[in-house]
Formats: sequence, structure tokens, C-alpha cells
Amino acid sequence: MNQSLLIGVMSDSLPAPSSPRTPGQQRRRRKKQRTREGIHRAAMQQFAERGYDAVTLDQICEAADVARGTFFLHYASKGALLRELEGQLALELADRFREPRGSALAEYRTLVDHLLRIWPRRGLRPDLLAAMLRERLAAP
Repeated sequence: MNQSLLIGVMSDSLPAPSSPRTPGQQRRRRKKQRTREGIHRAAMQQFAERGYDAVTLDQICEAADVARGTFFLHYASKGALLRELEGQLALELADRFREPRGSALAEYRTLVDHLLRIWPRRGLRPDLLAAMLRERLAAP
């Protein structure tokens, strides 16, 4: 998988890395990461149950037990949640396809098979893929 594609996908949604120096900074960083992961997990659950377009930001915040302001400290928009999911999937696929194992057709079939296995296992609905594509195509 193209590394620049991965970097572009990941930079859209992940916070800039920094190295905390004190135990208090480390604790705050871990708490921020837990909150971010909780928001993402709650959103993915809501999307799986109701569909991406039917879920509001308020429903995500309620499910994650955070205020709207807290949501926006971690994500710029509902679409940013999809970019983070896209980044996670890209990392999984990059790991899986690091070493070519055959022809382009064989690699493509392996990719499709892999996606078909992981998509339902994550509880992801087909409309989420459509939303991911819309978000990616709308991005500058």
C-alpha cells in the first residue's frame, strides 16, 4: 500500500504526536486518548445500529457520555470519525499486504476477501462504506 496514502489518511484524523514529560502530562495524555477512543467506539456502535446518515452528533455525544465541546476537541466533524476508521483499515491492510504474494489479480482477490471478512466482524454497514467514499471524494 502506498505510504503517502496512509500518511494522508492518518493525518486527517489523528492528533499530532508529542512526548509527555511529567507523570501528570502522561496521565492527561492517556485520559485524552481514552476519551477519543470512547467517542470513536460509541460512534461506530451508533453507525452500526442506525446507519451513518441517521446518527446525529448529539446521539454520538450522548452514547460516549461527552459534551459537544469535548467531541470537537477530538474530532473536527462527524466525517473525521470516518477518516479515522479509514486510517485504521488502511493500517490493517498495509500490514496484511506488506509483502506481495502473487499477481495483481491474486492480491486484489485477497484484498476483497479480507474486506468482506473484516467489515461484518466490525459490525459495519454498507451505508458506512458509501459515507466513507462520499467524505473522501468531498475532501480537497
